[in-house]
Amino acid sequence: MKDLEERYGISRSVLYVRLKALAIATEKVGNRAYISREQLQQLDDLHAHIGEGGTVAEFIRAHFPDRDGNELPAESLAQAPDAAALGAMAQALEAFAPLVRAAIAPQAQPTPPPNPLAYLDVLEKVRANRWLLSTRELAYLLGRASEGIEESGDRFEHRGFIFTRAQPDADGLTQWQVAKPDE
Repeated sequence: MKDLEERYGISRSVLYVRLKALAIATEKVGNRAYISREQLQQLDDLHAHIGEGGTVAEFIRAHFPDRDGNELPAESLAQAPDAAALGAMAQALEAFAPLVRAAIAPQAQPTPPPNPLAYLDVLEKVRANRWLLSTRELAYLLGRASEGIEESGDRFEHRGFIFTRAQPDADGLTQWQVAKPDE
């Protein structure tokens, strides 16, 4: 048996599947098992067939038309992979491991959309601290163009806030004071 495993480069379990499919019974002499030359030829032919991409089941149907294969379990009719094939399959599967892990990993919770009213909290903080905003900063907070802010005059209201043009800063940029109508 060991010689047959080495001859075909297959594991013992694969050899047993092939022997069973071919209905080959070994002869035991002491601790060793033997097969006849005719049986060896059948195994060689089966191995060549599998090497060409065929299956055990196809070989049985082609060479033993009187056997329907019902006496064999379905798994023994399939081409059992040898150790080299299993190693190659394991390497191929390992390449897909990161994809599989990503697919089965818990999905990150979607980021909630930004709060469309968050700018009002910022404006309230600016008002409470009596900070001055540049035209550019105010335009960003209000979602407007800087030109639109500059063209709105010295004073305008928006969403319950009053914006009043203040003295330019040291760089000459217009600044805006933020207040509430009751102030």
